[in-house]
Amino acid sequence: MMTRPLQRLDTAFNWLLRAFILGVLVLAAFAIAQPGNAALPSIQKVFNQHSAIMLLIDPASGGLIDANPAAARFYGYSQDQLRKMKIQQINTLTPQEVAAERQRAAEQNRNFFIFRHRLASGEVRTVEVSSVPFIFDDKKLLFSIVNDVSELRETQEALWHYQSQLEDMVDRQTEALRKGDEQLITLLLAGSLALLLAVLVLIRLLIKRKQAEAALDLERKRLDEIIRGTNVGTWEWRIDTGEIVLNDRWAEVLGYKLNELQPLNIDTRLELIHPEDRARSDAMISELFRSEIDHYECEVRLLHKAGHWVWVMERGNVVEWSDSRKPLRMSGTHQDISLRKQRDELIKYQARYDALTGLLNRSAFLERCRLMLDEARLKEEHVALMFVDLNKFKPVNDTLGHEAGDKVLRDVAIRIRSAVREQDSVARFGGDEFVVLLSGLHDRGPINRIAHDVLEQISAPYQVDEETRVRVGASIGVAMFPDDGDSIEALLRNSDFAMYAAKRGEKGIVVYAAEGAEYACEV
Repeated sequence: MMTRPLQRLDTAFNWLLRAFILGVLVLAAFAIAQPGNAALPSIQKVFNQHSAIMLLIDPASGGLIDANPAAARFYGYSQDQLRKMKIQQINTLTPQEVAAERQRAAEQNRNFFIFRHRLASGEVRTVEVSSVPFIFDDKKLLFSIVNDVSELRETQEALWHYQSQLEDMVDRQTEALRKGDEQLITLLLAGSLALLLAVLVLIRLLIKRKQAEAALDLERKRLDEIIRGTNVGTWEWRIDTGEIVLNDRWAEVLGYKLNELQPLNIDTRLELIHPEDRARSDAMISELFRSEIDHYECEVRLLHKAGHWVWVMERGNVVEWSDSRKPLRMSGTHQDISLRKQRDELIKYQARYDALTGLLNRSAFLERCRLMLDEARLKEEHVALMFVDLNKFKPVNDTLGHEAGDKVLRDVAIRIRSAVREQDSVARFGGDEFVVLLSGLHDRGPINRIAHDVLEQISAPYQVDEETRVRVGASIGVAMFPDDGDSIEALLRNSDFAMYAAKRGEKGIVVYAAEGAEYACEV
């Protein structure tokens, strides 16, 4: 009597088990056969045409510099509205909660943050935000990619809910075994259905996870494209072992192939860095390790394969710490700034030197004069200021043109420079006027000799082209420190006065006399 019900029970149980296993296999095959993601777009179309939500953020103010159409569709604002907003108007987390999330991301060694963003409709969505810093027009910005993970979070919560229900149901089934075969079959069927539902949820979760991994892979590819687009090298330093990882661009900046720098370790960089820059770089890295600064940024010179020095901007930060707050891993970028340094040097040069002749300009000469006068006061020496004005130069410009006149001025500058001593300073004051500062004098002897040499050099003929030669003369006025003035302004005024006196004379050189005579001597 008892055998037949038990056989029926066994048959039903086997049927349910086979159905369950068949369902799992079908669903697993369905999950594996999910189509892959579409081909990744090029970097040029990513921002304006891609469906990914992208924001360009000013980290200093939180202002949204730009947002792509996908961001406008997601948040429910127009692109113009978003450009006038700040990220704080979207992110519902408080500054303290944002800081806590950043801390959790650092502790979990993940490169994205979980935030809650409010849409224009008032709905709040859970998002993953991945950001990468870059420099645009010398301004540091954040390129952020936003991924809506609200459904993933809801799925995770649903899975936990069903797992909890399943555990309760299993407990009830165990109790039901003692109450009879009919109740056991009912509970077994309900449990199987619940388990099947849980498996469906799990498969859905796995699909979501694959999609999230694909999105992460897409993000990595975008970051790689951004790095290639900005033409920067990347590096990673394992501090405890000295091992470093470089990309191809890092080596290309210095004229190498990456395999030519093998084996790669921290000594590779130390052997290439300029000795004058290493101490400054090491000091900044030590400050970073002690948390005295929040990031590393240093301009250094690295030795090119061809033998010259390349100016490089190194930026980086510690990305992994030990439990005892010792730095374990540091990563960053490496960008060639040689052209910028050359432009900076050119600007400095143009600020101090005359563009036509290469001599000191007025402001640089006056600065040099004040330093020389201060030194002369300390050493109780004399300084002489020669004011040189060209004669018969205007006809050269008027008859032969400014190009010929410019050539004569360049030649005059070369000749004056060759006639004075190495320690003396020569400048063009404008037009056809030049000044010479003679320092370290103890008497007037060198002044007369140098003045004659300058006058003789200037008076020699000038070859302006293959067929034309011209002559110009000069009038020279001289004032001495401290006899003829104890300031650069007084020396300029008195030497200029002496120069005009020289124009009225015959030989062209006048030394100014402090005693009040029109000129003391014509030499």
